[in-house]
Amino acid sequence: MQTWRARRKAAFERTQNFAATANALNSIKTQESIGKGNVVSRVAMQRLSKKA
Repeated sequence: MQTWRARRKAAFERTQNFAATANALNSIKTQESIGKGNVVSRVAMQRLSKKA
């Protein structure tokens, strides 16, 4: 029983670590896209605003 608890705890910690890393990378990429003035998102927003 102890072994399974330890394994679950370790797996949970790894999952949390991966999630934090993924969120950080996503934040960096989002800021990078905003900084570059992503043309694709501008076109998409224009199309959405014309449909509304």
